[in-house]
Formats: sequence, C-alpha cells, structure tokens
Amino acid sequence: MLSLLVIGAGPAGLSAAIAAAEEGLDVKVIDEFPKAGGRLLGQLHQEPSGEWWNGIEIGQQLHRQALQSGVEVQCEVSVYDISQSNVGWRVYTNKGEITSRKLLLATGATEKPIPIPGWTLPGVMSIGAAQVMGNVHRVKPGDSCVIIGANVLSLAIANELRLCGVKVKEIILPEFTSMSEDAGIPEKVLSSLMNLTHLAPTPLLRQLGKLGKLVHPKIAARFFPKKGYKDVWYSCSYSNRCPRNYR
Repeated sequence: MLSLLVIGAGPAGLSAAIAAAEEGLDVKVIDEFPKAGGRLLGQLHQEPSGEWWNGIEIGQQLHRQALQSGVEVQCEVSVYDISQSNVGWRVYTNKGEITSRKLLLATGATEKPIPIPGWTLPGVMSIGAAQVMGNVHRVKPGDSCVIIGANVLSLAIANELRLCGVKVKEIILPEFTSMSEDAGIPEKVLSSLMNLTHLAPTPLLRQLGKLGKLVHPKIAARFFPKKGYKDVWYSCSYSNRCPRNYR
C-alpha cells in the first residue's frame, strides 16, 4: 500500500510529492491530463528584464525532480470515486483501484467567469480557455478578440494571445452588476492594477506606474475610456525572442 497518493500533477501536487518523498514516503501522483505540470503548461510571460518565464520548462523541471526523488507519476488517470477504509483510502480510477494510507488532493483552481448576455454564443470563451488553446494545444483561438475584464490574468494572457497571432483590439470592463462586483468599478480596477506596475514591459511605463500610485483611484477613473483601453497597451515587440513556436 502506498504511503501517499497525490491527485493532481500540477506545481502544488508535484512539489508536495517531492517533499514527501524526500522524507522517505512511498509516493504516487496521478493526473487526468497527458502531461504533468498542470496550469504551468499554459503559463508564458516576459519579465521586465526581458527574460522569458516559460511554464512548460518549470513543469518539466518539477516532473524530473519528482522522478529523481522516487515519485511515481502516472498521467491520463481520471478519478471518479473516493472512499475511506479502516487502513486508509480507496481511489477508483479509469485505470483501476488505488489504495493509500494518506491522500492529498491538489486539483488546482477553477476559473469563474462573469456571466454576461451572449456569453454562450460560439466564439465566446473564458480567458483561461483561450490560454489553454494557444499555449497548451497550439490552437489559435481566433484572428482578433476583445477581452472583458482588466486584471493580472487578463493582461498577462492578452500578451500571450498576441504571441499566438491574435490581435487584441480592446480590454474593457464588464457592466457593474451583483455578479461583476468590483470588476465593474473603474476605480477599484485601477487601484488593483497599481500594485502591478512593476510588471510593466518598459521602463517608461514602470515610471508612469509609480507616478500613478500618487493619484487617487477616483481621480484616475475619470480618465478611464468608456470603450476600454486599446491594443496600444501592448506595443512592445516579442518577435523572434519568443521561446515557443505558434506558426
């Protein structure tokens, strides 16, 4: 019987498995995706220094470290039931039953998009789905897009979409409703973005961000375009320095 079974081969699951194996436990990690790495597989962005942070490479490093630590990693395994026994846990999967004394669930986070009229129509998808299509499956989500919602995730993925060859026309805020809450209030959004100015792609934008912190969000919100910010936000060049091939 295993000492520990970890469900989820993302960064949390692999890191926990490595730590447990280094303490002498017999550890196995399972995941329904064909590759280990979880959400790391879709992460790609450029640091202010110009260097690229490639999630696929980080995922591969964790996977290798886990194997070197004696962790068994098995992908394409789907869990459909879990039960507790007198001696531990029984996990029922499409590849058979697994028993383990201890069980760790590292199944990651779930994206919660804001419902808007027309969001079930063809061509409308969550920002995370667009990221997975482009970065993981190498499928271009479309020729152009409009992103609804301005936050650290949407801004980062806007850059990733450009790498896929997608023209990001605008980033706009959703209408304020009980569902959108702070995401639909310009001063709240601008206030949260002020904490991310150190991630701006150019020294000029980073300096402007520092000055922007001295301005009250309510004052800054007066200058927020009613139709959202346009593609000029992302004028920095990626060209041949991109570490992935989308062609």
